[in-house]
Amino acid sequence: MSDITREDLMQVPLDQKLQSEAQWRVWIGHIKSAAVAEDVWDYLDPEKADDEVLQVPKAQEEPSIPRDNRQRERDIMELDDAELKRYTFAVQAYDRRDQRRQRLLKTMSRLNNLITRSLATEHHYLVVGEDSPRKKLIKLSETFKPKPQSRQQQLRRAWREMIRQKPQGDTNHWLTQWVSLFEEGKIAGIPDCSNGDHFAIRDFLDAIQLVDDTWCTAWRERLADQEKSVTFHEVIASYRSRRGDLAISSGRKQPKIALASLNGEPEAKPVEKTYRKKCPCGNTHPQHHFSKCFYLNESIRPEGWKPKEGTIERISENIKQMSPQDQEKIVKIQQKKAESAHLAGNEAVLEVERYHGLYTVIYSPNRQSAFAGRHSEKPHLSVASARRWHRRLGHAFDQKLEKLPEMVDGVKIDGICEDNQHDNPERCEVCQLTKAKRQISRRATGTPYGKYGRIHFDLVQIDPGYNGDRWLTHFYLEGVRLHAAYTHEKKNGCQDA
Repeated sequence: MSDITREDLMQVPLDQKLQSEAQWRVWIGHIKSAAVAEDVWDYLDPEKADDEVLQVPKAQEEPSIPRDNRQRERDIMELDDAELKRYTFAVQAYDRRDQRRQRLLKTMSRLNNLITRSLATEHHYLVVGEDSPRKKLIKLSETFKPKPQSRQQQLRRAWREMIRQKPQGDTNHWLTQWVSLFEEGKIAGIPDCSNGDHFAIRDFLDAIQLVDDTWCTAWRERLADQEKSVTFHEVIASYRSRRGDLAISSGRKQPKIALASLNGEPEAKPVEKTYRKKCPCGNTHPQHHFSKCFYLNESIRPEGWKPKEGTIERISENIKQMSPQDQEKIVKIQQKKAESAHLAGNEAVLEVERYHGLYTVIYSPNRQSAFAGRHSEKPHLSVASARRWHRRLGHAFDQKLEKLPEMVDGVKIDGICEDNQHDNPERCEVCQLTKAKRQISRRATGTPYGKYGRIHFDLVQIDPGYNGDRWLTHFYLEGVRLHAAYTHEKKNGCQDA
């Protein structure tokens, strides 16, 4: 296989990064195509048992020179013709096996990298510690491969939703969704797609009946003819072609009104003015441009070059035939030549003096302070726990906290970051709430309930107190506006508050 094909197969589109069960079939198909092209799928197939897949051969020992009758080591020059021939064949066979093994290891490494790159970043923890691509596929298969019953239920709901959905905006994208869902349902075995195409075709016609009644009626009459069998893809292709024809016909320009002309001659078209595009010097080489022309740009002329008198006379006339934009560019080139003319002839433009190893135009010495400044011998050092630095830095990740003392002077992290919800930034409750994919409900405040009104409850995390309490349970009685607060050491202590 050529390198171009291999590189194309190794490219991972952003929309194919595995992050849900719905993408598993397409994603594993992409991985399988790349593995089959490299002829290593029999080593990676996650559906087979360990004893059914091929194993990467282990490294073998290099053949040694045969010993003599006394088991004494010999040099290769001491072998006879028969022994040398057998030894040469053994070395060649070893080299071939080792080359095949090295190529296989490189291919497995590329597939291993492809699996990691094609997995969504938030799911990389699933393959941490797995060095084999087959083990990664097995781990991902256990997580993302949809269960048959649940997958069928999801596809049935999606199919019913597609029937109720009307085409809006990009019709091609809507039709592509129909085809993709039909193929997924056919593989999953849902009745709407697997029991022949006629059920899926009728569902599609029901979906667009209100949009294009004429086309649907024609196709229903065609389906009534039992002699002809039609596939779902043919119906989709027919409607896609019809939508394209309607778009072309709706985009045509209105015909112009026919006006009488003199002696039946056609209406005269306005004459478009054409400008000269070639260089004014007359050079017709395709790579020649007036910005690099020796006649127009004197700054790039080589020494000893002389212009032709006839060409100089034609340049001014040819410039007038060029477009206004090109004429403006030529004027700028000539202006740059005039601006740099004062630097020619080694003329002195500016005299500068050297201070402290630098050439200075204006030099102002530093003013002496009235009082001698004095720096502290020991700089100030801010010491705090990892939990406090995590909050000071706006709930930064723990990776940034580890590098903080190395990158910033005067910062020190006190203590060891324990693996719990109080000290580990990854388990910070605020971070978990802000990263939550579902929004916490916000109920509107209502009228007081009962004699004392509604009771409000808050659980607040605070700094450890003298008695070790870290949590505060706060009650608020809305009717009488009564506040009550209790502290406890653990979070579940609110049950006893």
